[in-house]
Amino acid sequence: MLALLAACTNPSPSVIPTPTQPPAGPPTPSEPGFAVTSVPDPAQTGIDFLELWKADDYAAMYGMLSSVSQAAISQEAFTARYLNVMIEAAIPVGEMDYEILSTTVVPGSAAMQYRVQLQSVHFGEIARETQMALTVEEGAWRIVWDETMVLPDLAGGNVLRRITIPRTRKHPGPERGVVSRPRGGICRGHCPSRNQPGP
Repeated sequence: MLALLAACTNPSPSVIPTPTQPPAGPPTPSEPGFAVTSVPDPAQTGIDFLELWKADDYAAMYGMLSSVSQAAISQEAFTARYLNVMIEAAIPVGEMDYEILSTTVVPGSAAMQYRVQLQSVHFGEIARETQMALTVEEGAWRIVWDETMVLPDLAGGNVLRRITIPRTRKHPGPERGVVSRPRGGICRGHCPSRNQPGP
């Protein structure tokens, strides 16, 4: 009886087998992914460029040009094209304004139509409609510059020159006597020399 009780109270330890894990296979490939980078609004880039013109900051304007445009014109020549208009047309600082008319965007490029409004001391308002081309470089919009962005009149290398036509003296009339009338204007392209008599 004692032996039986001893056998019941002190059982021999048993070993519980641990299930083996199957060998790990190759990792499951993840789903292919891609990142989307948004391009800034080209209209804002165009507005920034025109605002720099209002501030007469031609160096910063030049810095916004595309690499192709910068290769085609130096910063000095670029600045000279704007100063030709502002000086010859007698536009005071801050008297340049603009109006955005429309913006067209296609993949990689854009075009913005706008109206330039210059307030000349001598000729009043000079208003022209023109357009700006833009292209994407390194994820940012850059200006594809040409001279018509200043004024469409400058196409083909034209320059502005202010000319003064001398007053013309007419024969005395029966009531008003001598009549003098100053005349002047802005010439583009091939311009006559200053003080050349008018017709």
